[in-house]
Amino acid sequence: GEIAWGDMLVIRSYERPTQKHKTYGVTANVRVRTETRIELDFVEKKSGAYVPLRLDLDDTYLKVTVDAGDIVEPLGCSYRVMELAILPTLLDAKIGDEGRYLLPIHAGAITPFKANCRRFTRDRIYCQQDNWEKNGMINAFGVARPHGSVLGVIHGGEYAAWVETTLDPESRRCSQVPVVRIREDPSDVQSFERKQILFRCLPNGKSHPRFSFRARAWICRQDFRCIRPKYLSK
Repeated sequence: GEIAWGDMLVIRSYERPTQKHKTYGVTANVRVRTETRIELDFVEKKSGAYVPLRLDLDDTYLKVTVDAGDIVEPLGCSYRVMELAILPTLLDAKIGDEGRYLLPIHAGAITPFKANCRRFTRDRIYCQQDNWEKNGMINAFGVARPHGSVLGVIHGGEYAAWVETTLDPESRRCSQVPVVRIREDPSDVQSFERKQILFRCLPNGKSHPRFSFRARAWICRQDFRCIRPKYLSK
């Protein structure tokens, strides 16, 4: 289905007066729109924080870019942007649907859309070297379904990024959301790193039990300095 402009980004902020982490609504305006590029301006309704987001697309991939250095916090003394959740509804599914999520754990773990109680995981893409053996070694996530699969690769800002996966049988909703960090502590200076996520469409979803292997194979075949998507169907 279609995703409204305003639903493409969630800004997670820290409110200094209450010392609480909060999420406010945003307004979204289209600044540039061509056949292959869309540039959006997001403004948080309460704090006025400004976050630019760029979408580059073709028939098989979508590249999402946020230049953290361009984020503006007009009320930074009271509200601090902490994290950005990017395209939070893109990989939504329902409990009981046929398919599964790819988790960035070790070399890539697979979990089906099944749960008898609410499950939530927040998996870090990479971590400090002394903990590598305990965490993910793959900078990818995604959803595999019979009617088509989507592979996500965090290519920019991957050392301060997470993937949040939720399976909720009560609401029957499943979700997987990539999250990038702007600052770790409210007192920190904001990141100036370019955050970039590549979403790759893999229409042949019949092989979703081998999705983890196919994801690693596709990543290994890419030159991200010059992105050349290859349809991995063979």
